[in-house]
Amino acid sequence: MEVTPVPILMLSSVTTQGAQSTFDALEAGAIDFLPKNTSFIASKTIEQSADLIRKIKVVARCKINTRKLIHSKYEIVLIGSSTGGPIALQTIMRGLPAHFPAPIILIQHMPENFTKTFAERINSICNLKVKEAGDGDIITVGNAYVAPGGKQLTFRRLGNGTVRIEITEGDASLYYRPCIDLSLNSASTAFKGKVLSLILTGMGADGREGVRSLKNYNCTSWAQDEKSSVVFGMPQAVFEAGLVDKILNIDDISRALVNEVT
Repeated sequence: MEVTPVPILMLSSVTTQGAQSTFDALEAGAIDFLPKNTSFIASKTIEQSADLIRKIKVVARCKINTRKLIHSKYEIVLIGSSTGGPIALQTIMRGLPAHFPAPIILIQHMPENFTKTFAERINSICNLKVKEAGDGDIITVGNAYVAPGGKQLTFRRLGNGTVRIEITEGDASLYYRPCIDLSLNSASTAFKGKVLSLILTGMGADGREGVRSLKNYNCTSWAQDEKSSVVFGMPQAVFEAGLVDKILNIDDISRALVNEVT
């Protein structure tokens, strides 16, 4: 639709996933859709054929508006947080627009069985689609993924250029589950230099070594400031290591992300 705009009619399977894909296509510029229910079509072939022909004729006459896609120099935004993080993350996510042009990974220190509800809560207050990350999820723009509690989240780039999330039990010696360092280190090789990392409020230093790995690829690194942090430990660790490009108040982060990434 950006390069060669044409009128598009979607044929959608009658499933939850099919419905979601249909609405995504409509938002991207498709004109209309028809449900693809093979058993119904088989029993009503004449009626379905007539409906298809009618819709094709209507769609063919429609005026097409070229969709200008927003591209970003970042393939992904990674946000790590711990103590005080849930409220900080909600503040940030609430301020981002639906057209934010990079997917987001939220790595919050949180026990198993809490992250799914947390993801649903953020999803209910923001413009992006937010879900608990699942093993095998393909990372796409317009979505944010919460690392599941009690597990480890890493990335694998596939041969077709897409990046897949991998969820594992991880090394038993790692104290944090999810571990910010582990996810950021994995992102450093999967995304090379096209990463913006953000370390928010939290105790300890999880995230520092992950940011160090990202810096080997000249990635951008931000941190939350002391004034707005519940605990300045994690942001302070990356700041004192000389790994931070910008330190920001929580109330300014959404706007800064939009200006930097869009």
